[in-house]
Amino acid sequence: MAKDTKKKKRKYSRSKTSSRRMSKQDSGTLTLYSMFDKFMIYKETESLTDITLNDYHKHIRYLLEYTGGDLPSYELNLELFSWFYWVHDT
Repeated sequence: MAKDTKKKKRKYSRSKTSSRRMSKQDSGTLTLYSMFDKFMIYKETESLTDITLNDYHKHIRYLLEYTGGDLPSYELNLELFSWFYWVHDT
């Protein structure tokens, strides 16, 4: 019995030219700080204490200081956050 070696396309797979996929230029509009702003809007709706909300702002200031300023979303990765955690944990 011979195996069919042809690649099968998934029934509902996304196209590589999908309008939902963002290019590097498009993703540049989202930055670390703009994502943080959206995050904070969500957190403020949770009725967190002022201390907790201030801690979020303090930590984003540390992160922005560590990175040398705001970064586009495509430059954010696990390695960046791992190093940031390691530097501030010691």
